[in-house]
Amino acid sequence: MEKIGREQAANSAVAAVYGAAAMTPKMKSYRIALIPGDGIGREVVPAAVKVLRAAAREFALDFCEFEWGCEYYLRTRRMMPETGLDELRPHDAILLGAIGLGAIGVGTGGARTTFRFATCCSASASGSTFM
Repeated sequence: MEKIGREQAANSAVAAVYGAAAMTPKMKSYRIALIPGDGIGREVVPAAVKVLRAAAREFALDFCEFEWGCEYYLRTRRMMPETGLDELRPHDAILLGAIGLGAIGVGTGGARTTFRFATCCSASASGSTFM
């Protein structure tokens, strides 16, 4: 039987537990913009992030959360800052929760439609995936 060093043994153990992909020195990394938004979005986006982290064995995920939604709109009268689309462009994907506070009528029509349209167009133009 061939004798192996500690580092090689440790690497073999990691590969056995997590698969050979865990040992890839340069894993692909994806930047994902998180926009939980309002209501249930604040519950489902963190749950989705947990699922994505659990599924990420052959690649790395880098999340960046944006606090845009109706509360932001109520404070600023904008769904996102003027630089919002530029802030989203470097990301590979956008995970959008829910936008809308129906009780006060914000986000149930024009503001939400404008936000989704602008975000989706920006993502498409930059090559990002809109989830």
